[in-house]
Amino acid sequence: MTRNNESEKFVFAQVRRLGQLKNPPKGEEVLQDYATALFKADTNDIILETIDDFVFQAHDCPKIADLLSVIYRKNEARREESSTHTPSTGCKLCSYTGWIISYWLVTTERFKTSRQRIPQITDLTSERAYKAQMKAVSRPDGSPRQEVLSATEPCNCRKEKAA
Repeated sequence: MTRNNESEKFVFAQVRRLGQLKNPPKGEEVLQDYATALFKADTNDIILETIDDFVFQAHDCPKIADLLSVIYRKNEARREESSTHTPSTGCKLCSYTGWIISYWLVTTERFKTSRQRIPQITDLTSERAYKAQMKAVSRPDGSPRQEVLSATEPCNCRKEKAA
């Protein structure tokens, strides 16, 4: 993970979360050592998962070696998962990544939530085109609360390879 001002804020916020446990890290040097260990993670998600694992399941603050063990294991699992897929060389739907972005129209009406897949939002660059596409998929009366949410999902070329 690249070290910059934003990532350092995130990492130190995660180190501070360890203060909820028994025997938390104390002293500037120790906190710096914990932060250095967290920077060994490939992504922020791995850092967050690792700290969550300890905060929600442990009673005592983990040692740096324990943190590193979990981080290395999660890094390896992530690398292994990403290396098992080689996108189809002819798949233009996912731009050869194996992942596509899908869009969902989520409607909330009182205590009921429903979602409807939107075939494709083709132009998100102009507000006018976006509103026109939203109007085409939303209810005409506009009474319920509606949002368009995006999600990442495996492309068909990835699904076929896994099967």
